[in-house]
Amino acid sequence: MLNIQHLYQFSQPTPDFSIYSSAVTYLDSVIENGPSDLLFIRVDLGIRQEYQSQTHVFQIKDMFDRLNANRRCKPSIFRHYVGMIWALEWTPEKSYHYHCLFIFDAKKVQNDIELANQIGYYWMNEITGGLGSFWNSNVHAQEFQQCGIGRIKHWELGKRHNLMTRVVSYIAKPDCMVRGAIQRDAATLGNVDWAYKMRTFGTSNIVKERENTVGRPRKTVTNEFGF
Repeated sequence: MLNIQHLYQFSQPTPDFSIYSSAVTYLDSVIENGPSDLLFIRVDLGIRQEYQSQTHVFQIKDMFDRLNANRRCKPSIFRHYVGMIWALEWTPEKSYHYHCLFIFDAKKVQNDIELANQIGYYWMNEITGGLGSFWNSNVHAQEFQQCGIGRIKHWELGKRHNLMTRVVSYIAKPDCMVRGAIQRDAATLGNVDWAYKMRTFGTSNIVKERENTVGRPRKTVTNEFGF
């Protein structure tokens, strides 16, 4: 059984427990019931600095919703997409931006840096019409011993542990500013009720265990990391 409390204790930075628990539960379902070889891509999607003051939260939300709705129209990028985790953040330096963890079938697509760039440029040029910006974390993955992104196989528990305690914990970290920024935008636009309905975190649907499994069984591993 997944030991979320154990993973939480080792997480850096310390995340919001409720959000973290939801994210880890989702990821565990993907790792256990999805493809045995996964590609994890970390991309931040935001707005170029010169347009940030002109872009309110409902606009960037609409852009993000359009990105998700258009995945089926972009098989060149999302053909082997499995799912994602995302969080909306606001800072004085970057305004609104989405921290995203995209998950792909690594047996079908393997160049994580190129795929992350494709997602970023699709956001920047097509979804936002040139207003957007992005940051490709996979470019810098090799700079960190415990990066937790890139290709992770089902039996690589060390990498899975890094994914849960480094990557997910960062996405799920507490954000005391985003809700206030949303409320300010909502008040300015005369749409206060929407401020309380705006989601700032989400995951794809839980991947359920398949009733019929075909093919070679997955490699059995010894668990030393609290999963």
